[in-house]
Amino acid sequence: MGSWVRRTSLFSFTILLCTSFSTGADLASAKSLYEHKDYAAAFKQLAPLAEHGSADAQLILGKMYMGGQGVLKDLDQAIKWFKASATQGNAEAQFFLGSVYLLPHKDIAEGVKWLRLSADQGNQDAQWLLGKAYLQGDEELPRDPVQAEMWLRLAARDNLEFYENTLRAAEGQMSADEVAKGKALAAVWKPKERSSLLQEGSGFAFRCLESPPGTLLPNLRP
Repeated sequence: MGSWVRRTSLFSFTILLCTSFSTGADLASAKSLYEHKDYAAAFKQLAPLAEHGSADAQLILGKMYMGGQGVLKDLDQAIKWFKASATQGNAEAQFFLGSVYLLPHKDIAEGVKWLRLSADQGNQDAQWLLGKAYLQGDEELPRDPVQAEMWLRLAARDNLEFYENTLRAAEGQMSADEVAKGKALAAVWKPKERSSLLQEGSGFAFRCLESPPGTLLPNLRP
């Protein structure tokens, strides 16, 4: 009896292992097709992977629907797939989802939440956009120069000119005390692990998209 159970368990494990390898190979192939702009073939491979829960496949599908790459542009579908990936802790998907909510003025509070999840993992674009949002402020997001300094400084940590220029321009709109406080926060900041964000993200992952649009934020990009 015990031998039969062991054989059955080993067989099941082997099947799962082979399935995992197959999924990984399919995803690598789909990514290659996407990168080479063979969108129709990429979509054919990505769709079933996304349906089965691949966060990477869901992210790419979201990009395709957002940009009309091989499919008709469909923001609702883009949000659906970004959200599915973001709730699994994918920082890039969280950035795109937060941007979709924030920049078109759809839901500023929701956008900031997703951007924060991404920024907490170290995504520089999310840190940059979050810093810009705190710098400018809005009726739904009070201006906070200290938070702006912290996130913009973190975004500029790799000495990339674009982020550094944004930081320098932002500091011209802050007091010396605000800059000092933001620098102190940035100095002790540590990125969170992806796994630690899953529960936090899932709490607000599937809210209705029918909430009234917030007060318009000015375009945050220079």
